[in-house]
Amino acid sequence: NENALTHEPRKAGLTVRQQHTVVVHHDGTVVGTSTTDPLAENAVLIELKAPTALNTVHQDQYTNYLKGSRLWLCLRLNFECTRLDIKRPVNRS
Repeated sequence: NENALTHEPRKAGLTVRQQHTVVVHHDGTVVGTSTTDPLAENAVLIELKAPTALNTVHQDQYTNYLKGSRLWLCLRLNFECTRLDIKRPVNRS
């Protein structure tokens, strides 16, 4: 549950926004907005997943969020595993 996931960082004093709207840029121009999973400290996108198998569509989603929003770091948390699967993709563009 997203509410539970954001509770602990907030207790620790971090700013975490749920269902955050990011401004999307392309070629230096604002082209729209997109709603993402939680955003911590206005810097780290937290992408929550629970599919039985991750595929390129899931990867493309957070890659596009990072590029379009000009954010640098994402934590992808996949809860549909025998154990929590965490990846740390970065925006290299």
